[in-house]
Amino acid sequence: MSPHFSSCVPLPRILICFFLLSLVTTLNARQARDGLPSPYHPNRPGAQAYAQGGAFVASTGSTASMLFNPAGIAQLEGRAVFTFEAGWNSRTEYLPFFNYDFTSQTRLLQFVGLAVAVKPKWTAGAYFFRPTDYELDFGELVVTTLNNPDGTGEVIQPVFERRQFGLGLNLARSMSNAWHLGLGMEWRRTEVRDEVAALAAQGHADDFRFALGSVVQWHDWRFGMALQSQYKAEGEAAFENGAYAIVPDPQNPSRPSTFVVEAASFKSSEPLTARLGFATPPIFGKLTVTGDAEYKDYLETVPRWQFYGGSTLKLTSFLQLAVGSFTFRKDYSGYVDGPSSEVFLTCGGTLRLGRAHIAASFMEGDLLNEDFEGQSFFNMAVGFTLP
Repeated sequence: MSPHFSSCVPLPRILICFFLLSLVTTLNARQARDGLPSPYHPNRPGAQAYAQGGAFVASTGSTASMLFNPAGIAQLEGRAVFTFEAGWNSRTEYLPFFNYDFTSQTRLLQFVGLAVAVKPKWTAGAYFFRPTDYELDFGELVVTTLNNPDGTGEVIQPVFERRQFGLGLNLARSMSNAWHLGLGMEWRRTEVRDEVAALAAQGHADDFRFALGSVVQWHDWRFGMALQSQYKAEGEAAFENGAYAIVPDPQNPSRPSTFVVEAASFKSSEPLTARLGFATPPIFGKLTVTGDAEYKDYLETVPRWQFYGGSTLKLTSFLQLAVGSFTFRKDYSGYVDGPSSEVFLTCGGTLRLGRAHIAASFMEGDLLNEDFEGQSFFNMAVGFTLP
């Protein structure tokens, strides 16, 4: 099928806009990108996507696509689709000398998205999601010093919190029945709170992230591409009661200078990300195989590639099951003597009841990781389609 282009929006103008946005976001990432990934797992919103291993960049017609490819909201089944998702996770802390595990956490609101076909070939979408949300409580720790290695009698209870929430807007254009383009913009806020003994600090920072993507269909195969700009939020965490800093005086080492620090800077970032993927035609009319490769442009020498793969099996007209796996590659060398990559196994399915659908996914990171305890996630989404 040869693509047919509408005369309403000239193709050269669209391509120029895409090129300029890609160039600006790439240069911005090159000039100010962050070096190392966070040691903590992010949340994994998108129940329908992660049931099949997170390989979703070539999918269309789902609100969950907005988290992977802005062009994915094209080809809605109805006039509008609304999705509400809750999530649960169980994480492991990577500081083994504390011998502490994350407690399980439930997020009643992890993702909510709405996609609307505003014109015959135009689809607009908006979403709210929580990409990171955890509280690390070390419990009671006994304070020790060089003179009192068995403890001073003082007990502290350190607490570290990291919260993120984001708002996004997507716009997709169907250039033909086989070619879809999309643009996305996301605002994300990062909130931190650290508390150690009588010292507590909290603050927030925010930044924008832009995305562009495309989905192409060729002989019932689908291919997807998405590019996301860097996210880099920098802010200050204010000390509630002030903190004292001691600076040695080279002229008089016995009398160092002491002053009050009102705030400390912090940053939260994610690198420029490119993602490519495919989806096969239904095999025997039932089985579809999907796969994604993702590149993250970290500054330091750390693993930059992640891979996602899975398959969906259409059992009936209203029930679909899925399995998959994906890698989570990070540099743990500064935190634990474990592997630089974890392999998650996933499973789930989608049940359609009239205009409603229920999607669920479970992700397990323990089974294939020897001598290193991974993570577990469970997501459940409820959606409705308006005819």
